[in-house]
Amino acid sequence: MVLNNEYKRRQSAPGPKVSQNAFGKERRYPMTSKFQP
Repeated sequence: MVLNNEYKRRQSAPGPKVSQNAFGKERRYPMTSKFQP
């Protein structure tokens, strides 16, 4: 059950960013294919 919930959570749209870096230059990573830097 937990794995199913985690799967659905990853399908949801990303939430808003409220950090200081959200409004300036920062690294941007693709949100597909579980990209890990």
